[in-house]
Amino acid sequence: MPRHYAEVALDCRCVPQMSFDCPAKNYYHRSPCRTGYITLVRLPFYPKPQRHAEAVMQKVLIVEDSRTTARFMAHNLKEQLGLAYDCAENLGEARQLLQADASQYFLALCDLNLPDAPNGEVVPEILANNIPVVVVSAHFDEGIYKRLMLQGVTDYIVKRTPDDMMYLMRVVRRLRANSGVEALIVDDSNLWCMQVSELLRRQRITAYTASNGLEALQLLKDHPAIRIVLADHYMPGMDGMALTAAIRKSHTMDELSIIVISVGTESGARFLRSGANDYVFKTASFEELLCRISMNLDIQDLIRNNRALAERDALTSLLVRRQFFALAQEAVTEARKDRRNLCAAMIDVDYFKQVNDRYGHLAGDIALRQLGAMLREEFPAPFICGRYGGEEFCLVAPGVEKQEFARKLENFRSSVSSKPVQIGALSIVISVSIGMAEQRASDLETLINAADGQLYTAKREGRDRFVWQP
Repeated sequence: MPRHYAEVALDCRCVPQMSFDCPAKNYYHRSPCRTGYITLVRLPFYPKPQRHAEAVMQKVLIVEDSRTTARFMAHNLKEQLGLAYDCAENLGEARQLLQADASQYFLALCDLNLPDAPNGEVVPEILANNIPVVVVSAHFDEGIYKRLMLQGVTDYIVKRTPDDMMYLMRVVRRLRANSGVEALIVDDSNLWCMQVSELLRRQRITAYTASNGLEALQLLKDHPAIRIVLADHYMPGMDGMALTAAIRKSHTMDELSIIVISVGTESGARFLRSGANDYVFKTASFEELLCRISMNLDIQDLIRNNRALAERDALTSLLVRRQFFALAQEAVTEARKDRRNLCAAMIDVDYFKQVNDRYGHLAGDIALRQLGAMLREEFPAPFICGRYGGEEFCLVAPGVEKQEFARKLENFRSSVSSKPVQIGALSIVISVSIGMAEQRASDLETLINAADGQLYTAKREGRDRFVWQP
């Protein structure tokens, strides 16, 4: 795929300390048009792949002539990250894999010194297929590093020790996680926005740009999935500190990270106290900036994972009882404000103890896991679904008409009994009893007790039933 260029005018006074890996400083001295402080530069970029393609790319291309190193990388990709891979020992084999289906790769790990490509010729060929490249080399050379960064590689990692390989796996994990991550760059310098956008693109991060604080706030409303904001300190109208304070009124520090970037020399403590997650000077290298971005995203992921462990049942992935009651109580409060009725349902697995006694607790766990998956599929948001007890589940349906809720509950009951639980070659048929109640939202406990009463009616009438009062 051909490389594309965009021409921009660079005011050299704005970036006197810009690091070498910034494309505008050294790479484009071929034919600059200089007028005073202004230099016309040509910035290269490759068109961003379509999002639907990113959703299916979960394979890594390893280009490495050392079979020992290739096996080590392949083993860690599979065991640590669960990723599939293809290996090529030279440029010719890499070309064949790319020609067969380049779209299946979300990343390439490339050695520079190959038998038929001793000077890194493999890198531009892979980049031309819109595949991010992490160079994995036995030696580090500053000149080669700068040249590769200008070509558009994502990272350059030295493969000297096992620790280096573990770092490589962390980089791959981050790059895989970056698919779908959105960032916002806020700066009145179009050049800076363009440079950082390109760097984020190499990290598989979608970037939006704004020239001032007001535009940034509007973009945050339009794109609620944005997870990180890079904000300049000095901007017309609303500076970085005011923007940070405004963002913090609606976004917490653990759901959206703000990194303030400034050309000044003032302490970053004021920005951190205002709600920024990090602070970096504009004179810092882009490599440092990317490290800080990755660090903030890693912290977000860690918080999200820990929150999911605390809020979700490990077996069924449904809400744990505490989190269920917290969200259900919010639904009751909203319904009370609007003077609306609210529906709830209790679900119980019939004769579940017999399943455990006859087939073992592993079979019971598999059955509960299957029920959890079916509940999540049948009752997505706005339904609130939690594991109430061992084999009991509870549902609250905010904003859903009782007839619609009843129809879905009956469909679920029928689906459970018609879909046996598979344990190897063994098929176990289970069923559920369901009770539903509707009340003017007074308190959550009363509503759930009413649904529980209907559940016991279903059990008394023979189980595998759905009972409610139309």
